[in-house]
Order: sequence, then C-alpha cells, then structure tokens
Amino acid sequence: WTDYERTAEGGLKIGSPRNQQTSIPRLYAIGECDYHYHGANRLGANSLLSCIFSGLMVSPSIGVLIENLENGDHRDVPSSLYETVQKEHQRRFDEMLARGGEGENPYQVHRELGEVMTRAATVVRHNDELDAAYATVCELEERARRAGISDTSTWTNQNVVFARALVDMFPLAKTILKGARLRDECRGAHYKPEFAMPEIHTDDPAEARRQAEAWCDRFEENNRRWLKSTIAVLNSDGDPEISYEEVDTSLIPPRPRLYGLVGAEVIEEVWQERQTARESENRQD
Repeated sequence: WTDYERTAEGGLKIGSPRNQQTSIPRLYAIGECDYHYHGANRLGANSLLSCIFSGLMVSPSIGVLIENLENGDHRDVPSSLYETVQKEHQRRFDEMLARGGEGENPYQVHRELGEVMTRAATVVRHNDELDAAYATVCELEERARRAGISDTSTWTNQNVVFARALVDMFPLAKTILKGARLRDECRGAHYKPEFAMPEIHTDDPAEARRQAEAWCDRFEENNRRWLKSTIAVLNSDGDPEISYEEVDTSLIPPRPRLYGLVGAEVIEEVWQERQTARESENRQD
C-alpha cells in the first residue's frame, strides 16, 4: 500500500519520494490501485481522481528519488541477481512444457473460475455462497497447477502465457472471496442483504424519529468496524491473511448514502443535527 508525506501545515509535500511509494522500496502504485482517495461517493468519481492526479503528482517524487539514488545504475547490480531469477522462470517454463497435453485444460479451468466468481462475488453477496465459492476456488487452483500445454513450442507460446497467468489469478480470487466473507456489512458495491440498513416505515413522526436515531447509530457503528481498507498478505500456503487499515477521513468525514431509501428525509435530518453538534464540540475544544 502507498505512503505519502505531509508538510508541517498538513498538506501534501510535493516532490517527496515517499508519495505514492509502496511498502516495497522504490515501487510506486499509481492510479486506482493506490486506493488513497475516499469521499462520500467512492464509486462515482474518485477513480478519475486516482487515475489523473496520482500520475501527475508522483512524477516529481520519482524524479527526486532517481536524483538521490546511490549506486542506482542497473549496471551496478550484480548479474547473478538477474541470472538467478531467469533460471527460476526458465525452470517453471520447462516444467510446464514437459507436461505436454496431459493434464487439465487451462481454458476450462478459467471458465469455471469466472463462473464461480460471478455467482458469488459480484455486487450481491451471501456468506454461505462465499464459503462455498472459496472451497471451489481452492479446488480449481489445484487443477490449474496441473494444467496441460497443447503447444510445446518455445516461441510466442500463448498456451504457456495463459496457463501461467491463470495460476496468478487464484491469490486474487481467494483474497476477494475471503475479504468479502469477513466484511459483514452492506455498503455500495459490497451488498450483503442480511446486513442491509433498514428503511423507515411509519406515519408516526415520533416513531420515525426513533427509527432514524437507531439507523444513524448503526451507521456509525458500521463505520467504526468497517470503514477500513482490507489488507491481504499471502502466507506460506498461498492463502490470504486479512488485516485492516484505518481510512483517513479527517478531510472528508463519511455520511450516509440515502439514494432511494424510504425515510431518507428524517435520517438526513438526524444526521445533520449530529454533525452540527460535533462541529460545535470541536470548536469549543
């Protein structure tokens, strides 16, 4: 995940090599993969901000990094470093070619992977389906590792490229499924009906007010529990281990998305009252 450096005033320090640099030194994440930008509506507009702004902002940061590198020329790196990696990839390539056409059809495994992910992990998600999908994906991963290669040529071999890319899809698929399974909330493109926020159905103003207060209480509790980025690290067995990172909402605090919700007006009224009270308390502090 990416880092950045602030000035003493709290703004972004332009040109800092830390900006957009990941936890891997000298590796930068630019675009939507950096996940830095959150607002009231993440899905609608912030992806455009990620794609354009981070690319513009990181240019001087990378320039400063390069200017201050010690022994930064690739010719200063021992050739054994490249040779070791090359030998490992060659070994994997030769191993795949040696299977020939014997083994699983990688295109069939890919199709089945797409089907199970589409059923369980698009917008609408159910925990029992996510559990079943995870088990199926683990089985498909084992099949993918036994994929046969019908083309055994060593030049522009698309079979090998596809089969290798297929194996790389499984850590991501398992991360999506496990991350979704552990996140018991219903928000945006992560829609779990059993955890959906209720609508308000009453003609009694006092009861509507009570339900709106309860709605806002639950919304705030969800934010405390789940307004976090999911961090996945693969363990030695190739399974994702999930942790969470707090999201900085100091500049844009979260607010309810009430599109089409019955009772949205009274919920918005209660929410605005709470925000006004918080702002008043902050000014007094």
